Amino acid sequence: MLFLDPIVWKGRNPTFEDYYQNFYLKNCRNETSFFEDPYNYAAITSAIATAVFPIHILAFYCILFKTPKTMDGIKKDLIVLHCWTFYCDNALNVLLIGYIFAPVFCGVPLGALTHYGVPVVIIGYLGQIGVSGVGTSLVILFETRYTAVSPNNIFNRFPISKKLFLATNYIYTATFLIPAFYYWTPDDRQIEEKLNVLKVIPCPSPVFFEDQVVVGFPPDHTWIAFYCCSAFSFIIITQILFFVCNTIHRNHFKINLKLSIRTLKLQKRLFRSLCVQVVIPTVSLFIPAIYICFSIPFSYYDQTTNNILVLVFSSHGTLTSLCTILTYQPYRKVLFSFLTCGHTQKVIKRSVIVIHASIFFF
Repeated sequence: MLFLDPIVWKGRNPTFEDYYQNFYLKNCRNETSFFEDPYNYAAITSAIATAVFPIHILAFYCILFKTPKTMDGIKKDLIVLHCWTFYCDNALNVLLIGYIFAPVFCGVPLGALTHYGVPVVIIGYLGQIGVSGVGTSLVILFETRYTAVSPNNIFNRFPISKKLFLATNYIYTATFLIPAFYYWTPDDRQIEEKLNVLKVIPCPSPVFFEDQVVVGFPPDHTWIAFYCCSAFSFIIITQILFFVCNTIHRNHFKINLKLSIRTLKLQKRLFRSLCVQVVIPTVSLFIPAIYICFSIPFSYYDQTTNNILVLVFSSHGTLTSLCTILTYQPYRKVLFSFLTCGHTQKVIKRSVIVIHASIFFF
């Protein structure tokens, strides 16, 4: 792994084929490692998506049929979150499977939609919608908790304000990258922009020279997409922190006279479970995001790292489903029941009978 300086063109304007024959083959490693190989990468991604599919189904089942009445207030929001998570997971790991050349917005889609001739810009947009939809659903989930412990907030006093809040968030989710998509590279400029990409990463993976590779945003406009994504992340995180901090304040530092002590304890426990459910999977998003923030200004490129971090990023949906099942006790019981084929409760009952019999005997 090297920090690659932009290539010095020495006053020449070589063609794409000229660059490949006269520079790349002579100066760059033109073999792919296991993780760099697009076929291995697509196979691993597809295998993971297939393996975790039952986890998503089990999470759906638990939320729909095993949610206790004490969690009715967030059941609808959990369903919405899980729908977005399920869609995001399948969009990234089945429909898209992006083989990207970070630090530039360039890559090749290896997913199912490619085989049906769907334009790359549409595939990219569908993937973006999945990721941003998860963020927006988290905002709404924590807003519901805040509303539940703050009966006098603006959303309860003016119901129309909540509808505007939801509409604004979802519209922004669907449109925040439109300014960047304005600079999407058309087909007739792909070769020209590929040469510009080579000024940033002179020795990319050999896959870069295949016809299927698409330059999304030109290297000199990468900052537009980066700023759009950063602005969206900042707005989503700010909203979540606002609702989380205010909920903590009301639960722990204020006495809510309208709630009984038992109800207040349930609210606190539910809120802690929500935080655990959200924080652990979020790590899988922050690690690749930090890497992107580091790689763009320093023009750092390593294809193996790119592919591994995309896999980490794509694991968010799986981690969310697992945390959803493991965080809440009713869902854990369902999981343990499936894993033990229903024998757990029988063993517990038998143990209780034996204990009672022993006590009676002595």
